[in-house]
Amino acid sequence: WSRLFGIRETWAVVAAKVPDIVWWFYLFWSSFFLHARFHLELKGLALPLIIIYVIADGGSVAGGWLSSFFIRKGWTVNRSRKLTMLLCSIAILPVVFATRTSNEWVAVVLIGLAAGGHQAWSANAYTLTSDLFPRKATASVIGIGGSLSATLSIVATYALGHVLDHQGRQGYFYAFLVAGFIYLFALMAIHLISPRLIPVNQRKGQAIL
Repeated sequence: WSRLFGIRETWAVVAAKVPDIVWWFYLFWSSFFLHARFHLELKGLALPLIIIYVIADGGSVAGGWLSSFFIRKGWTVNRSRKLTMLLCSIAILPVVFATRTSNEWVAVVLIGLAAGGHQAWSANAYTLTSDLFPRKATASVIGIGGSLSATLSIVATYALGHVLDHQGRQGYFYAFLVAGFIYLFALMAIHLISPRLIPVNQRKGQAIL
């Protein structure tokens, strides 16, 4: 692990995993948001949550399929992966309006689309690791990225609870604003760290791992 922390591609994977905080937001807070915004009780939450997670299921399949489709067309892994992640980021953006609509089903579809976009992003974030690292290092790199993103999720969940305590329902606006834009910033970080997604051992010109 000490060797992996010193390799910049590790931090590209970490950047790809940072948006996991948004997934935990959907898992823990979407029902609270729907209750606060649209006064949905426990029975009324069943169908909205089913819709959200069915769309998320579709996204997890579509994300892997799309990048593979581009690769089969002869595109580089770099172009295929990053274009797919960019399309995911764009599809997620409308979720920032979830707090601004007065129609609960519009909000549900926006959250569902964003959850699907996240899962499509996540499928590529995991594969990014095997794009950059040899097989013997992938589990450790995923572990580092997952651990750091989980820690950030704990902090973000606590912070959102604090914001909601002080600002009430308005606090959800800031949460969805972050949820909408964090993917674009993460993709920018990935590109700056690894502009061409060259595997670690090829970039160094020797097998360092």
